[in-house]
Amino acid sequence: MEELAQTSSLRVGRCGPLVIFAWSDQPMRRDMDLVDRYLDETVERYPAGLCTLALLRSVGALVSPDADNRERAKAQFRRYDPHTRANAVVIDIDGIAGRTVRVFMSAVLMMARARAPTTVCEDFDAGFDAILNAPGQDRELVDVREGLRREARAWWGERPS
Repeated sequence: MEELAQTSSLRVGRCGPLVIFAWSDQPMRRDMDLVDRYLDETVERYPAGLCTLALLRSVGALVSPDADNRERAKAQFRRYDPHTRANAVVIDIDGIAGRTVRVFMSAVLMMARARAPTTVCEDFDAGFDAILNAPGQDRELVDVREGLRREARAWWGERPS
């Protein structure tokens, strides 16, 4: 897996057509710019389609993203949806806060009207499997499934206690 970028709140990695965004805090404008940059680059490299795995683990106080970031996220889903085979959003936050974020994210994605299969869940393996089990998935990813799973999990890191 190739590490593409890192900011204080976002790491971006890629393995073939799979782009992984590991969020650890609220998105900043520069983070959203990086998302666009690497999705554009991946669409160009893999015209048959890309996949996204967004990993969210909050390290600070949980607050709702500002309206600009919410609108930008919806616009990104609509823009890249025609080029996407599957999306998964893993929200690794305990308790009511985690459930609230998962419900909120599901609503945002529903309003974006993504056509690509999109899963919001709390478990890394469930999100990873949702992407690799999507119809018409890239053989390059399926063939290296377990190695990629281990590498992506290690890249994201262990959950802090």
